[in-house]
Amino acid sequence: DQRRRPPKYGQQGAADRAAQPDQAALRLPVSPPLPVPDGELLQAYSGACLGGTGPHREVSPLRRTESTDRTDGRELDMKKYKMLFAGESWLTHNMEVKGWDDFSVGGYGTEIGRIHAAMDEFAEITHLPSHLVGEKFPSTMEELKTYDVVILSDVGANTLLLHPLVFTQSVRFPNRLQLLADYVEQGGALGMMGGYMTFQGIGGKGCYHGSPIEKALPVDFLPYDDRQEHPEGIDLKVDPQRHPALKGLPEEWPYLLGYNKAVAKPGAQVAVEYQGDPILSFYEYGKGRSFAWASDCAPHWMPPAFCEWEYIHLFWKNMIDWVVQR
Repeated sequence: DQRRRPPKYGQQGAADRAAQPDQAALRLPVSPPLPVPDGELLQAYSGACLGGTGPHREVSPLRRTESTDRTDGRELDMKKYKMLFAGESWLTHNMEVKGWDDFSVGGYGTEIGRIHAAMDEFAEITHLPSHLVGEKFPSTMEELKTYDVVILSDVGANTLLLHPLVFTQSVRFPNRLQLLADYVEQGGALGMMGGYMTFQGIGGKGCYHGSPIEKALPVDFLPYDDRQEHPEGIDLKVDPQRHPALKGLPEEWPYLLGYNKAVAKPGAQVAVEYQGDPILSFYEYGKGRSFAWASDCAPHWMPPAFCEWEYIHLFWKNMIDWVVQR
């Protein structure tokens, strides 16, 4: 997977390092606010590594903005959705062996730039990279409710369950998967992207099968490695009349290279499927709504041709509109 290859040693220039985000923007409040030395070390390390393959722009989780769109010469005020986007990043440790000698180099990668390119028109995105999710993901309902929609992408259940206080100090801490389910039940909007560390994931390491969040999503996860790899590509045939989230989209979509296999719940609304497997599905849980997109939101399963599709903005906006109930 080319996107996971770290940059060669010394390749990142001074201009790139100067453009790194202020880590203070990632300080989402957690409870209880006790010192966590391991977390502080991790944050210092992340500050040295952040950069990678695309824009990594953070915004205040407490600010809601208004943007201006121009349509047919008229200016329209539009409130952007407040979105918490967790995951879609990775740290790498690469070893190179050259004869007798070897050396290793670390790196950071993310595809959040593709998410910004596709969603910035309608969403104010707070990105919480995978390595900060464990410590910084909201742990109270009050925090979660500052967002219109929460999306999990390629970050496993263990990262949300094992806050550093739990793992290093055996301190009790809220179950954030149950908190997310409660958030939806009380009217929140939730989405899960497919990938190697969501749904059940590679080697079953996503670990969402049987977790509390599963009841709030439109699919039941399989108890084992659920990846469906399709190097030959799969072509989706879509009926735009099948679901409101498909309005304005064409019948033929760009190809995908894989997805996570799951089973649609009774009452789930399956908008797109492939050979009986739900690819895009929606669900109403309590007062809230959720969606599950079984493929990725970036390469390799979602090729660049899909990421840069002329309908990609509408594709995501329709999805978010439906779950937020706008």
